Amino acid sequence: MKKLKISPILLVIFILIINYSCQNKNEPATYESIKEIISSSKTSKDFIFSDSLLSIAYQESSTIRDTGLMALSRIVQGNLYLKNRKFDSSYVFLTEALGLLKESANDTLKISCYGIIGNYHLQKSRSLEREYHLNTALENYQSSLFIGLKLDDSTRIGTTEINLGIIFKELNIIDSSLIHFQKANSYLKNSTNLTLKATAALNLAQLQLSIGNLKDALEYNKKALSIYENISGDEINQCQAYLHLGDIFRVGEQLDSAAYYFELALDSAEWIGPPLVKDFIKMRSNDNLGAVLKSLGKFTSAKEKLDTALVLAESMENAYMVGNIHINIGNLFLEQDSFSLAKSSFEESFNIFTQINYPQGIATSLGSIGKYYSRISKPDSAIYYYNESKKLHEATTDKLNLSIDYLNLGITTFQKNKQENTNEAIQYFDEGLALIDQIGSSKNKDKFLFSLAEVYGYKGNYQKANQYLLEFITLKDSLNDSEVPKKVALIEGQFNNERYARIEKEDKLRIQKLEINDLKKSKQISRNRTVSFFLGIIIVIGFLAFRRIRKDQLTIKRTNKNLQLSNKQKDGLLHVLRHQVKNDFNRFGGQLDTLSFTQSVGKEYQTSITNLRNKAIAQGKLYSILYGERADYETIYLQPFIKKWIKEIISINNNTDFDDNLVEMDFKATPKMVLKYGEKLALIIYEIIVNSFKHAFKDGRKPKFSIGLFESADNKITFKIKDNGVGFPEEIPTTASSKISGLGLIKMLTNEDLEGEIKMYNENGAVYEITSPKFNLESINK
Repeated sequence: MKKLKISPILLVIFILIINYSCQNKNEPATYESIKEIISSSKTSKDFIFSDSLLSIAYQESSTIRDTGLMALSRIVQGNLYLKNRKFDSSYVFLTEALGLLKESANDTLKISCYGIIGNYHLQKSRSLEREYHLNTALENYQSSLFIGLKLDDSTRIGTTEINLGIIFKELNIIDSSLIHFQKANSYLKNSTNLTLKATAALNLAQLQLSIGNLKDALEYNKKALSIYENISGDEINQCQAYLHLGDIFRVGEQLDSAAYYFELALDSAEWIGPPLVKDFIKMRSNDNLGAVLKSLGKFTSAKEKLDTALVLAESMENAYMVGNIHINIGNLFLEQDSFSLAKSSFEESFNIFTQINYPQGIATSLGSIGKYYSRISKPDSAIYYYNESKKLHEATTDKLNLSIDYLNLGITTFQKNKQENTNEAIQYFDEGLALIDQIGSSKNKDKFLFSLAEVYGYKGNYQKANQYLLEFITLKDSLNDSEVPKKVALIEGQFNNERYARIEKEDKLRIQKLEINDLKKSKQISRNRTVSFFLGIIIVIGFLAFRRIRKDQLTIKRTNKNLQLSNKQKDGLLHVLRHQVKNDFNRFGGQLDTLSFTQSVGKEYQTSITNLRNKAIAQGKLYSILYGERADYETIYLQPFIKKWIKEIISINNNTDFDDNLVEMDFKATPKMVLKYGEKLALIIYEIIVNSFKHAFKDGRKPKFSIGLFESADNKITFKIKDNGVGFPEEIPTTASSKISGLGLIKMLTNEDLEGEIKMYNENGAVYEITSPKFNLESINK
């Protein structure tokens, strides 16, 4: 037989209840005493203690035959059970309360009762009989709204408008959802209830994010965060804010920052009292972390997080989240080319969503199965599942996800048979693009424009292809130049700077609040038995000690994370900037390449366009070499860099095949150069090489270049490059207007950027000697 284990905290609660009952058994219950009992149940964080107090309140209310207090105790008890996901008992208490209020004129209690019953059906809609529960929740919220309008109670109206917005969002009626959230925001504008104001703003942010309006999502999320900063001890809503901020960073493709905020939500969940709420936050945090880690290529860690989220979702019997997590697991397997496991996960999510009759989830599962068939090169099966997903999204008027179906159908149809299906693919892309414009979303619009440019280019309609390509470039540039990245960085910076101070302030307030509560408890315990008094003191001291230790641990952990994030963000920002510059040069080169083949461009301009195109592509290659995946972004080793760079120059300009004998290097050591000056030297080398191939080898001789770096007697460092061509003309040009292409640029880079001098002379070919104080002869061997 197992031994019965009794928690010390439960023992104290039992003693307090017994003492309370003993002290008041001979005193008649009053309205005020019953209200005090109900209020005490709301402030307690222990479920058993609160439930016991509410049962006492109901019994005492029955004794004095006050139906209003009886209904109030049942409403509070129903809400308590609902928060702890004890749905059956919650519904019994709430329907009993509604029956007691049927003939009552107490509209305030009716609003609360209808609202909480609506919350019950909303939560049940995520498990079974989704459509029934959503419609029933809608009816209850509308009844609550009607009474609220009658009472002209802006706070209660605002609360109900939030709930109606959530219902319409679940029903995927985005326009109606947006209207209700905006109404809630308006009604709560002057409300003193900060939590409700922040909730309205956060829901608006989530809705804007779901349709791809990142700018508006950031505005509303910033408003919600600024409100939560002024609310002490609201760990649950702060965790929700962290989760949503992570979602915004994930959509903005700042994955390291997204992972940081999901981890912060996971850590902060430890402060949450109600176990079920804590598990829910942990479930969402692990699910989101898994998706982000998958995108970062950290598949093992991603699988661990998703498995943890799945266990929590199954323990909470949250079928809605179980289905979504299976889809994320399937996407992870798909990234790893584990196709059979991916298909099994997608089919499992399909079965779950079918069981709870959740059309949007079913459609997402079908689209995921279509993606699986597309990956294994079975376009007919993929198109079938995409069409099935499309039918469901049409039936539920889910325009955003319907546009994604059109995108998938267009891409798969085009890839299936490019000769015959171009018109059909164009039709899919046009319909999807029209839907995105209709709902005012920018989500996936760039993919539609690029796909249309690709199809029209393949079809030979270069005018249309250029039109869509220009729209694609304009859209990408507007996103890059918009204030959204600045606002992301601003919010993140402000939040990081203020977090430590805010955490310290909140912890102090928590400790002060605990000390006040402990003082009240000690006064109450002093009137009770001596045993309960001393036991309570021991628990309080132990709890404060634990809080102090936990606070120190969490402070150290968060400080370390802040430092890690700061380093990651700096590296990430440099990487994104360099990657963007490289892509811009490549994109510009591609546009010039397209332009050079356009019939409207005269032959007299084609050579200039081709030269400009080669320079743009070379600049992109240079950034790839200089700022690729490297550990050191300060300096670069010249010998391997120059050889690789000359190979790229020759490849781009199509002058001759590269071989190892083409370049001869004479370096006394293995020198390094500061990276930014290395870039300037690379541009000089480009102009010299291109100029040599243009002028020096017209007689057909085989090209050869000699490159050296040496230190003169006066400690000056000189870079020398020589070809074996025909050499300079008798009068070597000295100005930028020279007919020798690029000579002016060579001199400008040498004099202005490297702050050096250049000598040019003939010695069995053209010789360039550049002396600059910017060279660094630091060697690997030192």
